[in-house]
Amino acid sequence: MKQIKTLLAFLAVLTLTTAAKAQSSYDFQAVTPQGDTLLCTIVDSAAHHVSVRGDAWSYNTHYIHYNADLVLPNSVEYGDVRYAVTEVAEEAFQSHLEIETITVPDGVMVIGIAGS
Repeated sequence: MKQIKTLLAFLAVLTLTTAAKAQSSYDFQAVTPQGDTLLCTIVDSAAHHVSVRGDAWSYNTHYIHYNADLVLPNSVEYGDVRYAVTEVAEEAFQSHLEIETITVPDGVMVIGIAGS
């Protein structure tokens, strides 16, 4: 009986860890000209479009702190490819009280859940 409880506890932890990874997943990090780190998810690899997210805690990164005046760039580069910033993920910067303003580029077509 003790072995079954231990196995169930292990499976519960494994499930929660997997769910946390899925929620905080992103494809790459990009740094803005102002020095802010953006987590980017590729939403259209053929058209080279990304969604930016601003997780306070991410599975593979340390805590990310932003400038008070966050300026999202028109595009970011990853490898040898330039990606247009076309989306901002739902609740992307919700826990970042240090942000006072966010400048969003004209190319952003979605703010919310579309490709997030």
